[in-house]
Amino acid sequence: MRDLLGPFETLPPVEAFPAGDSLKAIAASITAVSPAGVEDFETASTAALEVVFADPTRRDALVGCAPAAWDEACATTFLQTFGRRAWRRPLAADEVTRYLALGAAQSAAYGTFADGARAMASAVLQSPNFVYRTEVGTGVPLQGVTWSRFSGYETASRLSFLLWGTIPDDQLLNAAESGSLDTVAGLQTEAQRLLASPRLVDGVNDMVDDMLALESVFLMSKDASLFPQLTTTLRTAMRDEILMMFRDVAITRAGDMLELFDTKATFVNEELGALYGIPVTGPTMVAAQHPAEVPRAGILTTALLLSVQDKRHQTSPTRRGAFVRKVLTCEEIPDPPDDVQTIIPDPPAGTIVSRKDLLASHVTSPACAACHSLMDPVGLAFENFDAIGKFRTNEENGLVIDASGDFDGTPFTTPAEMGSLMRQSEKVRNCMVRRVYRYAMGRKENEYDEAQIAALSAAFATDGQRFSPLLMNLVQNDGFLNVSPVQ
Repeated sequence: MRDLLGPFETLPPVEAFPAGDSLKAIAASITAVSPAGVEDFETASTAALEVVFADPTRRDALVGCAPAAWDEACATTFLQTFGRRAWRRPLAADEVTRYLALGAAQSAAYGTFADGARAMASAVLQSPNFVYRTEVGTGVPLQGVTWSRFSGYETASRLSFLLWGTIPDDQLLNAAESGSLDTVAGLQTEAQRLLASPRLVDGVNDMVDDMLALESVFLMSKDASLFPQLTTTLRTAMRDEILMMFRDVAITRAGDMLELFDTKATFVNEELGALYGIPVTGPTMVAAQHPAEVPRAGILTTALLLSVQDKRHQTSPTRRGAFVRKVLTCEEIPDPPDDVQTIIPDPPAGTIVSRKDLLASHVTSPACAACHSLMDPVGLAFENFDAIGKFRTNEENGLVIDASGDFDGTPFTTPAEMGSLMRQSEKVRNCMVRRVYRYAMGRKENEYDEAQIAALSAAFATDGQRFSPLLMNLVQNDGFLNVSPVQ
């Protein structure tokens, strides 16, 4: 909407797609828009167009001409230009005819050309062609098999939404129209242009937000009597910290992406710095270093990723460990059996038991051991951080915290040490590639994709685990360019 119509101070919210443990990019490809969602789109598009058409300068810049009465030539040019951007492809002849008829009717009913133009724009924005990305391929068999390559316009849309998080610009659509995106050289040229643009930040932010479910920080519920410092502005700073850490490594420094697991560098403002024990003044996020004496390092010890896994009043090592295994090592953790009691009973009155000892019952139960032996040792590594990520040395009951454990058989004594193990892990590196691949495809991988992911993972390792080369290789990969033969 911003790229089509210009900036807005605010727009009505639109129904979000649920993601669960997966990605919104995947959920959006399999979830239908509800009737309430359709109304949301209508409300949002109507509000946006009211702002634009109430301002003669913005209206005329959008429409490109300003006749007083209905002018079909002017209307056709506007419809084809605006529709091509909104739908990421040219309108077919019958679509042009149908929308022109709507515009003419509205212009006649309300008296001005602008009324007709606004009606056409409103219909374009409420169309499934705008709301959905339709990517079905050319249908022309490729390499002697039944699957096909995505069309040039579909490829343009896939490139732009992946790298910029929004619709293609005119230059990219022109490349699709000319057939340039169907060639290796043309595809590389446009991909390099998008990767070099400042707008890459928007695409990376969207990707990280989705892959780590960062918006959960605004949905989590905490006991206000225990955590009064958890303000809306602190939640925002928690989210911004992770986005800025990714941006620093991936774009600003073009560094090794696995630095994110053991770096002492971060970004804080006054509120977040107070939580971390880093003295900073003011609301602006600035670069900072964690104190050497605190075992906080990397994204796993950020306040957001710690707190969103926890309960309202206390930490949850199992949830923290499950997050690491599902999201960062790409391991499958099934739901517990229906007949298993998931609530650990409190110790007898007057007995003080550490969280580690309480959770030990998980690994002695045959029904629980397989999964909890993966989750609990990892989650217990972060017990030095409370339910909003503040450092502590003792549990709520006063017992000294023992954060030692092992990650896939290798022991560690602090969460910072575990982060270092994750930085060296081939499993973690390959999972990062797999998650980016899933995000780019908008679906879970199938057997055809495994070879594509393996090739991308090998190249990622060879390229120093840098993000831009990964994205460049991804957009040239058969999985990205071709309709999957198993779908």
